Amino acid sequence: MKYKTFSKTISSSLLLSFLSCVNSFAEENKSWGQTYAVPFDTCKPEDKVSFKGNETTKLSSKEIRKLLVGNTLLSVDRYGTFAIFYPENGKTVGWMPKEKNTNYDWSAGNVSFSNDKYCRTWKEWRSGKSVNCWEVHKGKAKHYDTNGFYFLCENGVPDGDVHVILKGNAFGVSYSGNGAKSGKLKQNDEIAAQKYQKYFGKYINK
Repeated sequence: MKYKTFSKTISSSLLLSFLSCVNSFAEENKSWGQTYAVPFDTCKPEDKVSFKGNETTKLSSKEIRKLLVGNTLLSVDRYGTFAIFYPENGKTVGWMPKEKNTNYDWSAGNVSFSNDKYCRTWKEWRSGKSVNCWEVHKGKAKHYDTNGFYFLCENGVPDGDVHVILKGNAFGVSYSGNGAKSGKLKQNDEIAAQKYQKYFGKYINK
């Protein structure tokens, strides 16, 4: 009888602890209409891209926020060359900068920086309808003239290629609406071409 009572007490304690953790994490993202963040475990690195992060290379929530908010991210992944601008805390817009002048494939989104992770949803892009989260790690060597960063899934695999962070609204992007289906986006194509050719010129077909 004492064993059963003790077992029930332990089980109840563990259950309450688990629910408390879930609820606290749910609260981080409740404004997104999500119950809790889904760990992004399907990262796919580009060919010959390998990086193993550790506690010394991993950025904290505060460091990730400082790195991204107000700046532009540029990289390449399975979908092609992409750019993401973070105009203010919690807001973002992503697009494919190689698409010229009109009909850019783009989407506005929401971001969160908590638990030493970067979490994001997209409003129109199907790949980001669920909350996806990454760890952000600083690369061990520079990518041309700037620092390189890797976004890792929960299994430690990097997503796409190295990511570079460009100061400010580097592509001169402006937009209205939530994406290509409901709005319009513009960029400075000349500047955009200079940037993606400089940092990711080897990707001819992406």
